[in-house]
Amino acid sequence: MAVVAALLVGGAAGCSSTGDSAKPAPAPEKTASPKAIPSKSAEEKATEQILAAYAGMQTVQYEAYRTGKLDNARLQKYARDKAASGVVVTLAWYKERGLKVVGRPRITPEVTTVDLRGNPKTAVLSDCLDSSPSDTVYKTTGKSAVNKGSKEPDRRPVTAKAVVVGERWLISEYTIDRTRTC
Repeated sequence: MAVVAALLVGGAAGCSSTGDSAKPAPAPEKTASPKAIPSKSAEEKATEQILAAYAGMQTVQYEAYRTGKLDNARLQKYARDKAASGVVVTLAWYKERGLKVVGRPRITPEVTTVDLRGNPKTAVLSDCLDSSPSDTVYKTTGKSAVNKGSKEPDRRPVTAKAVVVGERWLISEYTIDRTRTC
């Protein structure tokens, strides 16, 4: 049976489409083997997930500050603990005063440390929150609620912490340093 298979394979290799059985089939063209794409390290994958959680939290919180409505289920996809409760408390503060945010601050986060060996896995981010493209205004008038003589800088350092819950990175702490600029 093995001899028959070898003959069939060998015989098929010698056949050509022109019906001329005297000529062997041309050898297949050599193609360059595809270069292996290096896979991302665990730390690189974690960094991408951490930055996505941070950006997601920013999107949800500024949407809440703009509309006065918080999508808590969406917030829980990106934040927990002090970070999530900070969004809730800040939104309540805006609502009590009849305020909303127009525009959206710019963020430039960087993951500064990642601990993938700890239990839970943790990370620290730093950011320079630039609030110059946004303003806090009164809902009723649309006028700015920011004191014109305010010395508070538009660009403020932020420190955030992230933690793995299950398989997901979540922002667990979020602190704006209002005493410095960046």
